[in-house]
Amino acid sequence: MNGLSPPSSYNLTNLEFILKRNSCLIVIVGGQYGDEGKGKILAWVSKLILAINLELVGIRSSGSCNAGHQIWEGDQRYCLSGTPSTIIFPKSHSIIAPGCLVSVQRVAEEIEKIEKQTGIDFAQEDDHLVIHKDCHLTFPFHQYLEAKLEDEKDTSKKVGTTKSGVCTTMAAMVLRCGIQVHHMKDEETLRKKYDESIRVFIKDEEVLAQYPLTKELIEQCQKIYRFCKTSKHLEELSTTGKGVYIVEGSQSVQLSLLSGAPPHTTSTLTNYGGLIAGLVGYPKTRNNICFLVLKMFQTKVGGGTLLTKCDEPLEAVFQELGHEFGSVTGRRRSVGFFDIPQLLKVLKECPANTVLVLNKIDIIPDAYKQVGLSTLKICIGMMDSESKQMFTEYPTNYEDINRAVPIYQEFPVPTDDFTKIKTYDDFSPELKNIFEFIESNTGKRIGLFGVGKETDAIIYNNSAFE
Repeated sequence: MNGLSPPSSYNLTNLEFILKRNSCLIVIVGGQYGDEGKGKILAWVSKLILAINLELVGIRSSGSCNAGHQIWEGDQRYCLSGTPSTIIFPKSHSIIAPGCLVSVQRVAEEIEKIEKQTGIDFAQEDDHLVIHKDCHLTFPFHQYLEAKLEDEKDTSKKVGTTKSGVCTTMAAMVLRCGIQVHHMKDEETLRKKYDESIRVFIKDEEVLAQYPLTKELIEQCQKIYRFCKTSKHLEELSTTGKGVYIVEGSQSVQLSLLSGAPPHTTSTLTNYGGLIAGLVGYPKTRNNICFLVLKMFQTKVGGGTLLTKCDEPLEAVFQELGHEFGSVTGRRRSVGFFDIPQLLKVLKECPANTVLVLNKIDIIPDAYKQVGLSTLKICIGMMDSESKQMFTEYPTNYEDINRAVPIYQEFPVPTDDFTKIKTYDDFSPELKNIFEFIESNTGKRIGLFGVGKETDAIIYNNSAFE
């Protein structure tokens, strides 16, 4: 892979101008229920930054290995869940900031895997990977505890967790008994902290004996600790603001701990504010952009209700054409129609300088053609099934969600040949009408349009960055 080649749609006067001012923070946020294609957008922006000879700095500041990103470069597929996606590019800098949890086994294995895929020796390249000393660590006993909590629930009460140990690692953080990267400085310190932490949660000696700090775990900790160092880039972000930085969101606003509908949320703050907080240092950059990433439809895994869920024949086609299976768990995703009321709720948590990104436009014509439908639906409101009144705000608790009935507006299904679309002007009037409907109902412009799985399969809308 040539990490220095520009995107095929490279002619980006307005966005290039913003980046070249060399004081810019780009935050990539999921606007639905995760799996919106954030990794693809991050890779596209990364290639642009490198192509105009700027230093690429990617940061993960929230989440953990319970969600992943896929990036396609030609036939090469990269799956990342514990490290920043910028790590696949030579001459780049990737930082795991304090707000991001580090799964010891997964991150150690991922570093080794990506080194082999890319041919990059992370330890030899200057600050190619930096893991902050204050990141909290996830060990197998955290995963055991989370699985135990989920398995003991009645079927109707299960959350649909990935059992990655995220919620129990967060619990250790809140209880002030967490294990952090700096505790790995020597084996004695690590063993002492590990023993203190595990005994807060597990009292049964037989169970404790099943989760020792093994030689293999210690070796994995040592692999990770090689990258524990001070990052000059993270320091500059919160002091001078000089540089171009990408903060990589995981999951989405709708699943964020404070923004989603309990209990079907993740255990970390994955909204815009949470990603900024996880940096533990306020950015002093002068030009900031939030890319809110969406799909032309929406998908959801785990427990909870997807209000705009479509019927089985159309859902099955979307799953097949869109490869709608989790990149970490392989779980089949439920599929629903595009939801404007939900998007308006999400936008309340995003800054003014937010640009929308719309992915997987290319599968819409084929999906509807296969099931014989000539119109597509977009949700424009929610009605209370009991009072027959419209909800004035998007429902955020299951008492309201279970009474909500989506109201739809229908549009002709576009028939665009996406192999011929190279610019925004090439989209059909039918597709442009849908884009303009979304923009007029949200007050936000759509700047990037995903029309294929590859990184370069992006149509850029220059006017959105004016």
